[in-house]
Amino acid sequence: MVQKKKGRPRKFDRDAALEAAMLVFWEKGYDAASLDDLTAAMSINRPSLYGTYGDKAALFREAMRAYGDTYGKSAIEAFLGGTTPHQAVEGFLKTLITNNTQEAPSPRGCMMANCGPTVCETMEDVATELQNGLAETEQLICGRFDAFRQQGFLPEDFPSVARATMLADMMYGLAFRARTGTCRQDMLYQLSDRVGAILN
Repeated sequence: MVQKKKGRPRKFDRDAALEAAMLVFWEKGYDAASLDDLTAAMSINRPSLYGTYGDKAALFREAMRAYGDTYGKSAIEAFLGGTTPHQAVEGFLKTLITNNTQEAPSPRGCMMANCGPTVCETMEDVATELQNGLAETEQLICGRFDAFRQQGFLPEDFPSVARATMLADMMYGLAFRARTGTCRQDMLYQLSDRVGAILN
């Protein structure tokens, strides 16, 4: 009986290649990121891309999830780690500003904000994931505000739901400002005003 030859092992780091694809999508958006752009950044050929990740759309979905599990978590972690409302809100916004204005290789802005809305009409599952992610973020913020209120750090009539929504809106506004060129120093200069708008 003739034994079948084993397939050739992959010669690339799957996670590193996914990170490279994520940066391409983050910088160019889904439509403008060509397969040539992606394979060049990932240091693989098209058959390897299709064999490992599926098609371009599947790669994009996986890249979006990878972003959410890494870059996308840091701000909410900073918020939840704050021991006072001021620390929580300031940490959240400062982390967002820092992340959105990083130097290369990370593009400016937020991948979710940069890329997500452009594909929502054609990729319903991506739209659903973005909506669910935003809702989860708002729920976490609201729950933390409620806990602060119960601990006496915030007044009894503090509008947790409305302020959680406002803070989430600031998240996308800051990403837009960073993407369009507003510098980190200018956004940090207004940090205290933004914190006050949420807590006062």
